[in-house]
Amino acid sequence: SSGINAEYGNTDYIKNADESGTESHKWGLKALWKYLQVGGYDVEALKSKIKTIIVKTIIASVPTVTSLSKSNCKYRHTCHELFGFDIFLDQNLSLDPRTALMS
Repeated sequence: SSGINAEYGNTDYIKNADESGTESHKWGLKALWKYLQVGGYDVEALKSKIKTIIVKTIIASVPTVTSLSKSNCKYRHTCHELFGFDIFLDQNLSLDPRTALMS
């Protein structure tokens, strides 16, 4: 197994006890931003790129969501759509092009 935890000799799944921990496989977002910032990465630029992807994806989905809502919901205010996003970064912290294809 590879990855950041393997560097420390740990290949078994471990969950952090709190959102600021960085010693496990499941990091909180705050911990990731802090880790990247300490490493000298431009966190604000990365956040901006991620926000742009999310906004563009939501804008692109409006016609489909609107159409499905009209055909499946008697009252628009009683229907809600929940979106989740997986953003992939390469080893240089560039947004992986597969992110857009998987959305």
